[in-house]
Amino acid sequence: MSDLAFGGIIGLFAFSGKAQLIFERLTRWQIILIYIIAGLLFTFEGHIFRGVLFTFERFVPGVIFSFIILEQVYAKKSFYKIDKVPYFFTSGELTYGFYMFHCIYIYYWSTFFENNNYTEHLWQFILYCLVVFVSTYFTAYLSLHFYERPFLKLKKHFR
Repeated sequence: MSDLAFGGIIGLFAFSGKAQLIFERLTRWQIILIYIIAGLLFTFEGHIFRGVLFTFERFVPGVIFSFIILEQVYAKKSFYKIDKVPYFFTSGELTYGFYMFHCIYIYYWSTFFENNNYTEHLWQFILYCLVVFVSTYFTAYLSLHFYERPFLKLKKHFR
């Protein structure tokens, strides 16, 4: 639920125009520094968010991912725009499917890999990540074309 709440909050922040003003002023070095801090927080979150700080375990990733989204959209001096990756920009329509299906495949494939003792080596983890990504992408693609788009076509009848 916290992820949906953050989505709503950054949506309001973005549509108010304040996000654009703030992110346009960031320098490249400020952005890089924030990414470094975010990387360190993710790397050491198991050590940082213990005891009373456990309360913030879901809050901090929400803030970090909100920053990434707003930075990619509004920052003029980004050190790298992710939409330059081939097919990444066109895969934007699949984000809802990714959001809805990724947790199912993460759970399913982790159980499968664990039950078949495919958890010993790095190559097995890489294979696991690849299988999760491909199966989620395929399902999101099917969902978009056979479920979401037919519903989206109905929007014109309700405006």
